[in-house]
Amino acid sequence: AWLYSIKLLFIVFVTKYRQYYIARCLWFNSSVSQVDKMNKYSLNYLHCILYLIIFGITIYLQLNNKSFNLILSILFGWNLYAFVTIGHDAMHQTFSHNSYINSIVAFCCLDMIVMPKHVWQQEHQFHHQFPGQHEDKMILEPKSNMIKETFKLLTSKHNINLYEQLYKIPLFLLIVAVFQWYWIPIIWFSFLSSFSFFALTPHIIEQNIRLLTSKQRQQAHIVACNIFPQSMTYTFLAGALNIHAMHHLNPRLTRQQLMQQYTEHPEQMNIMTLKGYYHLIKHL
Repeated sequence: AWLYSIKLLFIVFVTKYRQYYIARCLWFNSSVSQVDKMNKYSLNYLHCILYLIIFGITIYLQLNNKSFNLILSILFGWNLYAFVTIGHDAMHQTFSHNSYINSIVAFCCLDMIVMPKHVWQQEHQFHHQFPGQHEDKMILEPKSNMIKETFKLLTSKHNINLYEQLYKIPLFLLIVAVFQWYWIPIIWFSFLSSFSFFALTPHIIEQNIRLLTSKQRQQAHIVACNIFPQSMTYTFLAGALNIHAMHHLNPRLTRQQLMQQYTEHPEQMNIMTLKGYYHLIKHL
């Protein structure tokens, strides 16, 4: 009887230990999955925090030192562009794993700076589906120049209701209070120039992008390239829109994933040197 009792206790012990071991494995795998999920967004969070710090420093310096108005106005314009790239990520659901956070961030970085997120979504979705078509506003026109294209962005019309423009009032009041009204053109031109320089140049290709066939438009390595994808600094300045061929291949990749995975696609054109970038700009 005692031998039977020992065997029974042993069976119970093994069964309970097996259940405990399986539960621990499931918990560990779940934890690793959560950590991996958070890690892939880490570069997005880091960039956003740095953009906010630069935003605060720019305002502080402008309020306390009027000697660098022009430089700070240009920096502030780029800073607004950087926030828009965060909004761009949020609309692609690549800023955070939480869709509610993405929605709030998109409102702050799009509606309150440039345009309502639903308008952005409509135009940006068209850009991804039909890059280079005549209605695509996110393309640098061939045989043009940066200044002309920047003014084209300034005068381009969007389907925005008047009341939706009211969301920009806090930003406008901040600029007037900190920079004075006559610096607004410089700030806005810096913002648009940053957008042209960092976000649109990856669509400069040897062939006229407006003349591509429908089949060619669906191939990411044909409609875009990656500019300095290995550079943390340039990716920070460009808001990761420099790794554009990868972004068109998979719009759901986070900034960290874009930097990690571009090497897996040798068919894509990567601009890795200043000389290569100069030759790229010559095609414009």
